Amino acid sequence: MKLHLKLIVFLLLIYTPLFSQTTFQKLYNSDTYDGGYSSIDLPDGYLIMGKTSGVATPSDILLVKIYFQGDTVWSKKYGGSANEEAFSITTTYDGGFVMAGYSTTFTGPSLSDPMNIYLLKVNATGDLIWSQSINVGAYDAAYSVKETFDHGFIITGGTT
Repeated sequence: MKLHLKLIVFLLLIYTPLFSQTTFQKLYNSDTYDGGYSSIDLPDGYLIMGKTSGVATPSDILLVKIYFQGDTVWSKKYGGSANEEAFSITTTYDGGFVMAGYSTTFTGPSLSDPMNIYLLKVNATGDLIWSQSINVGAYDAAYSVKETFDHGFIITGGTT
C-alpha cells in the first residue's frame, strides 16, 4: 500500500509541471540593459523593481506597475547623473513604497566616498516623496529594507 501511495505522489509531482501554464511574458522598458530585482503582489496587479541603462548611459532605478494580465499601468525611473540601483522594495503603511540600494550620484564631495546607501519613498502612483543618501564608508549599498512598527525603516547592506 505504501508503495502505491509513493508512486501516486511521484506521478503527481511529474505530471503537474507538464501542464502548467505561463500567464504572460512581457518585456518592460526599452533600454539596452534592463533587469528586475524584486516584485510585490498588489490587490490589482504587481509592482516590479529593477534597473535600466543604455549603452552609454548610467543605470537608473526602474519601477513598473502592471495589471495581473501584464499590461503596464505606469513606469517610472529614478536616479541622477551617475548610477543608481535598488535591490529591495516594500510597502509602507500609507500605501506607498520604499526602495533601498545605492547611488553614485548622491555622494560626498570627495573621491573617497564614491557610493552611498540610497533610500527612496514613493507614493502609490510612483511619484517620488523623498530620497535619502546615507554615507557609512567608501562603498555603501543597502540590500534589504523593511518598515518598522513606528513607520521608520530598517535596512541591511554592506560597506567598506
